[in-house]
Amino acid sequence: MNLKSALVLAALAMLLSCPLPGRAEGSRIFLVSHAGAGDPFWKIEFRGAMDAAKMCAAQLTILAPDIPNDIVRQTELLEQAIAAAPDGIATTISHPTALTSKLRLARERGIPVVAFNALPHDVDRLRTPFLAYIGMNDHSAGEAAARRALASGRLRTRVAVAVQQPGLTGLTSRLNGLRNIFEEQGIIVDALDVTSDPDVARQVVTDHLRLRPDTSGLICLGPIGTHALAPLVKKRGSALYFASFDITPLTVQLIREGTMDFTVDQQPYMQGFMSVMLLDLAARYALTPADIDTGVGIVDAENVETVRALARENVR
Repeated sequence: MNLKSALVLAALAMLLSCPLPGRAEGSRIFLVSHAGAGDPFWKIEFRGAMDAAKMCAAQLTILAPDIPNDIVRQTELLEQAIAAAPDGIATTISHPTALTSKLRLARERGIPVVAFNALPHDVDRLRTPFLAYIGMNDHSAGEAAARRALASGRLRTRVAVAVQQPGLTGLTSRLNGLRNIFEEQGIIVDALDVTSDPDVARQVVTDHLRLRPDTSGLICLGPIGTHALAPLVKKRGSALYFASFDITPLTVQLIREGTMDFTVDQQPYMQGFMSVMLLDLAARYALTPADIDTGVGIVDAENVETVRALARENVR
């Protein structure tokens, strides 16, 4: 977390520790995501949201599909949240069009909505209405990751990218960002649908490496792929360059031991925390939520110790 972000959080904490006029009880906020706590990444998002709700005495309800990236179910859950007429809703926009009608319904009913974590790269805010986005620019993150990987000097000819949830807007944007930079340098990008099943992931990548022995690197777009594929990468030793997105205790360990070069940090705790905070401030003081870029951070051997303990606590 940078100094500016820390100051913002400190200011909010001071504000919310003061007596609050005009409300006899906490605000009611719903958080709707496309994935749940079964994914290690989402434990951090939800921890941030719950900590914020506790700090501002908000009533927080978290809704997520049992199957990750079940867009139909997420749409139903968003409709359920709207029907509850809360003071605000935070939702991922995990599909370019599937949630549009529900977001318009929320606007018609006067329910403030902020988007967090996942957003189409070229979203039209007039067509798909929301007040603010709290999250990382995934396209820029993909480009930054590609540049950092190229700087290692270990990539040649071909790179495999493990996509655990094909079609998810954020992952698509990351993949496109990676392609932009790698293909400019003449490196072929092979996107592999590794699913959320670890056994399937390992088989898909094993088959690909056999068919494409000129593959010099593997980049995972999230922790599900990283956790599944780390044993395979370890077996190959230093022959296969390895990088990822997002932080978990395992990615920290992989970086510390030299198996992984780096991971991209989007500060999911801040995404969950600030989504709830902004909606609570809107409910209390009629303040309009504003975009917050949670950044494209690179965690590698030089700074991994700063996040090691916090990763175990589901904060980083």
